[in-house]
Amino acid sequence: MILKVEYLRRICRKYSPYAPKICFPYIGDTIGGSHFSSLTLYTALAENDFHPHIVLHKEGRLDELLKERHLDYELLPLEGYSSTEPSWSKRALKLASNTRVIRRYLAKTQPDIVYTNDSRSHLEWTLASKLQNIPHIHHVRAKWSSYRYNNLLSQLTPYFVCVSDYVHGSCPNYVRRVAKTVHNPFKLQVNEDGLRPPELLQTIGCLTPDTTIIGFVGNLLEQKRPEKFIEAAAKTAAKYDGPLAFVMLGDDRNGWWAELEKRADVLGLQSKLYYFGFQNPIESWISSFDILLAPSVNEGWGRTLIEAMLLGVPVVAPRSGGNMEIFKDGETGLLCNPDDTEDMAEKVVSLLAYRAKAEAISRNAQIWAAETCSVEQHVQKMQKIFCTALPRV
Repeated sequence: MILKVEYLRRICRKYSPYAPKICFPYIGDTIGGSHFSSLTLYTALAENDFHPHIVLHKEGRLDELLKERHLDYELLPLEGYSSTEPSWSKRALKLASNTRVIRRYLAKTQPDIVYTNDSRSHLEWTLASKLQNIPHIHHVRAKWSSYRYNNLLSQLTPYFVCVSDYVHGSCPNYVRRVAKTVHNPFKLQVNEDGLRPPELLQTIGCLTPDTTIIGFVGNLLEQKRPEKFIEAAAKTAAKYDGPLAFVMLGDDRNGWWAELEKRADVLGLQSKLYYFGFQNPIESWISSFDILLAPSVNEGWGRTLIEAMLLGVPVVAPRSGGNMEIFKDGETGLLCNPDDTEDMAEKVVSLLAYRAKAEAISRNAQIWAAETCSVEQHVQKMQKIFCTALPRV
C-alpha cells in the first residue's frame, strides 16, 4: 500500500511540482450516498499530497454534515440552476449567469481540477471549467440521464468516472470511450455515545427484545420504491408467525410519508411499521436489522446494500441495475423480481426460516464487500485519474 501511494505521488509530481488543488462543488441542499462517498475521498486526498476544497451553493443539509465532521467549505451562492428552467432560452440565460459567477471563482482560486458528483453541479460547472481551461472530472453515480441538456453539456467534459459497469453501460458512446469504473469507498461509522438504536427503540416502546427487524433505508422517492417495501412488509407479516417490526429510515423530501402511512394502515401494519426519518450515522441502525429489504430499482451501486453487507446483515434486493454486479444470488444476497412484492416477501421469509442460510450469506457478503469496496482501493484509483488529468508543467 505504501509503495503504491508513493508511486502515485511520483506520477503527480511529474505532472505538477506542487500539491494539486481539487475543487469539490456541491449544491448543498440534500444529502445522499454520493456525498458520503466523495467526502471519504476528500478526507483521504487531504492526507496524500492533494489540496481538496469544498464549495457549496447553498447552506442546508450538507453544510450541517460538514460542520459535524469539521470540514471547511466556501459558500458560492447561485440564484437558481439552469437545469430547473422550463425552456431552452431560460436555461441558456441561467447557465450564462451562473457561468460568470463560477468563472470568477475559478479565476480567483485557480484549482487544478474540478470534480463534480451530481447532475446539477455537473451542469453548472462544465462550461465554466471549459472556458477557464481547467480539467473537469464528472463522477457518474446513477444511470445516465437521456436529458438532452445533460447530453449537450457533457460533451464538454474530458474525464468521467462511473460507479459500476451498469452505469458505464448506460452512458452514451462518447462517455464510455473515456470513462473509468471505480467502485465507491466505504468507511463505517458508529455513534460515539454508545447508545445502539435497538436500545433506543426499546426505550420508546417500539420493540421487544425478541422482535425481528426488517429494515428499509432510502429517501422517500419513486426510485427507492418505499410503497413496495410497505406492500412486501404486509405480505411478510401474513406469512411469518413471529414478532416483526418494519423500520424505515430516510429523508421525506416530497412529503410522501403521510400517504405511505395511510397505505400501511389499509394493509394492517399500524402496529408494526415505524418511520424514523433521516439518520446519520446510519451504520448502527443498519446493524440492528435482521434483514435489509431494498426494493429500489436501477441503482448504480447501492450504498446501503454494501453497508449492510459489511455489517453482516443479509440483503434482499431486485434483479436490477448495479445489484447484478453486487450480488451473487443465494451466496452473497437474495435477488427478487423488480417490483414483485410477493417475491420479496418469500425471499425475506426464507431467510427468517433458515437462519443458517442467512448467516452463510452474511459471511460471504462481508468478505466480498471488504475486498471490493475498500477506501484504499478507491483512493488509489481516483488518485491515478486525478494525476492523469493534471496539466503537465
